Amino acid sequence: MFVVVSRPRYWFLGAAVSLIIFLILYFTIIRPDNNAANNAIRSGEQQLNQAVQKASASGAQVPAGVTSLTSCLAAAGANTGEIQACTKKFKP
Repeated sequence: MFVVVSRPRYWFLGAAVSLIIFLILYFTIIRPDNNAANNAIRSGEQQLNQAVQKASASGAQVPAGVTSLTSCLAAAGANTGEIQACTKKFKP
């Protein structure tokens, strides 16, 4: 629906209300989900690094591809494009 307003004050008021609604939605729905996803990625990286370190400490032979993959994933951080590139490059 389009509303045509002849007074600039009403246009600014409408833009302000729209911005306030967007900010409420962003800070209550979008941002918490993004933070949860980034925390899950970091937690997965940490668990993977711990598993490789435990295997190395117990005397098991860890393949070079696995250590390269874990270091590549750690360097990628939360960038999904780099994570996908790492998994393609070091795919078993």
